[in-house]
Order: sequence, then structure tokens, then C-alpha cells
Amino acid sequence: MTTRADDDTDPETEATEVEDDDDDVEPEPPPEPTFGREEFLEWRSPRPGTANPERMTNPVWVWIIRAGVNAWAANKRFDGPTALYAGPGWCFERFGCSSTELPDGRIVQIAGEHEDYYDSDFYIYNDVIVRHPDGHIDIFGYPRDVFPPTDSHSATLVGDRIILIGSIGYTGERKYGHTPVLALDLATFAISTIPTGGTPPGWISNTPRR
Repeated sequence: MTTRADDDTDPETEATEVEDDDDDVEPEPPPEPTFGREEFLEWRSPRPGTANPERMTNPVWVWIIRAGVNAWAANKRFDGPTALYAGPGWCFERFGCSSTELPDGRIVQIAGEHEDYYDSDFYIYNDVIVRHPDGHIDIFGYPRDVFPPTDSHSATLVGDRIILIGSIGYTGERKYGHTPVLALDLATFAISTIPTGGTPPGWISNTPRR
């Protein structure tokens, strides 16, 4: 930005470049992990929950979320086994993950997929991440028969529930002719199926057209 001084100002200062202070602000570095390799290996891999819901908050996944690192980078940092043999690593760099802000400031992020089938870290998630205004993070997991792996769904806040409609899902698990409609209870974080009537639109997803 350029500012011009009054006529009685020294000509050398007639045009002065004013630097934007924001340009000098460096982004904060990602947080350092508070765990070692042994704990990383314990939580390296994604997994479904065993209850509806199962609280699965752990230092490894919380760090991955906050640091913004993907599965490959996290695995490399802790010298973990290759995904080609050990399976995909847990990741929060996802496509088709919904994000819903609640009136109290919490942000609820649901499921999604990392990469595509050709990538060794490909995985479709069936979890719920809750970000609190104070920075706290909760992670909930679910049995696959309660909340199947879901991505590219719609998420609509209705009262004290988030209604989830549609999914892409794994190719072999799609139920053509059926439309998945689920509800996430924001008091308990339990997920339930909503019975529907009439003719369903089929196996649909919230995928943008190209």
C-alpha cells in the first residue's frame, strides 16, 4: 500500500511503502507428539468401534488431527511398518467428510475417506470427531453394522441430531436400491438408522458433479 504525505513533507518521503504486518507473521509450527513409537504403533491403524459409541480418543489420533499430517508422514516419523504390508494408517486428511458447526461452537466432523482404492493408505471411515471451542478433541468409533464406512454423505443439523443421508462406501458393500439414512444423537453420540417409507432414490451420495 502507498501513502502520500502533505506538500510540505520532504520529497524523499512523499511516497512511502507501508508493509503489511501480517506478512511478517509466521504460521505456528505443528505440535510435537507427546508419545513414543510404541504408542504410535498401538494406534497406527484405523479400526471400527465396539460400542455405539465407543470413545476412542487417544494421543496419536489427536496429534495427527492437530498437526495436520497424513498417514504416510506420521508413519515415516515413527518408522512404522509400510502400509503395503501392515495395512492403512489412521488419517484425518479425508475426502467426503462432513463438518457441522453446532450453536455452542463445537464442530462435528463425520467419517470420510482417505485417498482412493489404488493407495495403500486408502480407507473409508465410520467415526465422529468433535472439536470443542477450547481445543479439546473427542473421537468416537462405531461397529460397522451400526455405522457403515461412509463418505460423501449429507449432514443436516435438526434439533439435537445430525441427519446423515447417502454415501459412496466400498464397492462391494453398496446396497443398490437402498438409501442409507442415519441420525447422530448429539447428547449421547449414538447413531441409529431412521426408518423411511415410499420409493427410495437408491444408493445416492453428496458428490459434486464435474
